[in-house]
Amino acid sequence: MNDHRRGNGFRVYPSCLLFLLLIMALTHSVAAADVMFRANLQHTGVFDNGGIVQTNNELWHFRTGDFLGSSPAVSNGFVYVGSINKNLYAIDAVTGTEKWRFKTGGNVRSSPALSNGSVYVGSDDNNLYAIDAVTGTEKWRFTTGWYVSSSPAVSNGVVYVGSFDNNLYAIDAMTGTEKWRFATKGAVDSSPALSNGIVYVGSGDHNLYAIDAMTGTEKWRFMTGWYVSSSPVVANSVVYIGSTDTNLYAIDAMTGTEKWRFTTKGTMYSSPAVSNGVVYVGSYDNNLYAIDAVTGTEKWRFTTKGTVDSSPALSNGIVYIGSGDHNLYAIDAVTGTEKWRFKTENSVRSSSSVSNGVIYFGSTDTNLYAVGGGSLSPKTTLTADFTSGIQSKPPTLSPSNIGDSNLTLPIIVILGILFLAGGGYAIYQMKKTLSRDHLPDSNDVKIIVSPPQKNSLNDSLTSQKKRDLIFISSKSEDFDQTQQLYTFLKDRGYNVFFSQISLLDMGSSDYRKEIDRALDTSKHMIVVTSKKEYVKAPWVEAEWGLFINEKRSGRKLGNIITLIIGTMQIEDLPSSLRYYEVIPFDPKSFEKILKYIK
Repeated sequence: MNDHRRGNGFRVYPSCLLFLLLIMALTHSVAAADVMFRANLQHTGVFDNGGIVQTNNELWHFRTGDFLGSSPAVSNGFVYVGSINKNLYAIDAVTGTEKWRFKTGGNVRSSPALSNGSVYVGSDDNNLYAIDAVTGTEKWRFTTGWYVSSSPAVSNGVVYVGSFDNNLYAIDAMTGTEKWRFATKGAVDSSPALSNGIVYVGSGDHNLYAIDAMTGTEKWRFMTGWYVSSSPVVANSVVYIGSTDTNLYAIDAMTGTEKWRFTTKGTMYSSPAVSNGVVYVGSYDNNLYAIDAVTGTEKWRFTTKGTVDSSPALSNGIVYIGSGDHNLYAIDAVTGTEKWRFKTENSVRSSSSVSNGVIYFGSTDTNLYAVGGGSLSPKTTLTADFTSGIQSKPPTLSPSNIGDSNLTLPIIVILGILFLAGGGYAIYQMKKTLSRDHLPDSNDVKIIVSPPQKNSLNDSLTSQKKRDLIFISSKSEDFDQTQQLYTFLKDRGYNVFFSQISLLDMGSSDYRKEIDRALDTSKHMIVVTSKKEYVKAPWVEAEWGLFINEKRSGRKLGNIITLIIGTMQIEDLPSSLRYYEVIPFDPKSFEKILKYIK
């Protein structure tokens, strides 16, 4: 930093030295701030935005070429986000240009966390990565037994993250060595929250766990009615978490006892946010709910036209939430009235991050969007393919990239004092360098036009809409693994019917009619089973039996695949199913299924 100052060719007067050191200390402290999923370690979802009110003006969007299920993290002028195309991207927060990308061996659905100059993110290649935030180079990787879609939390030099191998891990943030692991009986794709030395995390075994952050020992567990994929939020000694059993729970953070529950009409993958005594959470019944944090009573609901599995973000009295109806909504946190909406070309499942008057969020239309107020710059469209030549290129850091705009006023005041003290020339140069009024004029912005592509985005989306229906059949006891498969296929844009989730989404009370319709229109069927008595259960057998009869008659031309779990053997299946493809449930099984449904 001193070399950079000397490059500007000005002198530092003795009377100004103390103030200069103070400015550098303030700037450095902001640069070193940690950034976590859902805004902080407690996952409150509340972003301090310095009083700036956002509008739905699009500033830029950056196209990765595949779905964005990861939620962005914003730090020191850069946005970090993962994509289903296996990359983690670092993107300039102001211009939307790619600084670097880091390639993993699997889809990146985990949301990145930043601490001490490192980005931590999980991948479906079974690894947690530590990556240099400036250069994009790998520092270390930690291998688990299966997918890492959980978003890591970093506290006191330890990274906490869950894995589909049923474990929560505590890993040294500097070395990547394991400190301890905690075993559950289901996949851990919930993201851990920390408060007062306790880690809170959900599991596919239907439980919310409270675990000692130092030792990895269980303090308590709370049983919900189904799979817990939602991430917990801790506020005022209460843990709030959603479950696929359609309930939001409020649980005493120290004892694990239930305070109240709030029931919706849909499963909950959305992670709640808490602010000013109100809990905000989305549901697959198409609603965003505002619920009194103490009593569990509904204050208001906001209805969209699609499922809400995005998690709400709050800033300056506004709730930002994405929906399956392709919109990001801005909703008054007190009244529940819509302030504005922003339309994308596909579902908004990514949760938003808010920084310096800009909302950053991803869509399954393959874009990361920057939406905010004012005339920051003309709208720009960048693509990952177009900027691939700068892969892993370290960004050039300047003072305008360091810190947040909420330091503008203190720095200007300090600079004014310096000017009065006699450091006029130095201050003049510093003011030009440190001022956060650095946003480019329209003449400074290079508009990058995307080159022609073989398959346009609209063609891709049209193709996804026309994809044939895949019917998944399973017993409720196998929900955890079936839900993992359902999410895997939905994340890749497939049209999937899984009654235990899809029926709730439809809102229809005539379940039999909807199942019959799905069976009639489906091209492929996947049967998921862990026991021979489950695959012969009346409803399950009726579904795959009908499908096989349709195949034999020639009315269906698609494939039927059976996914067998645990100790289940091919010999345990009815002969009718053994005739078709059978795949054991393991870390590679979902990828194998893709070969039969394309």
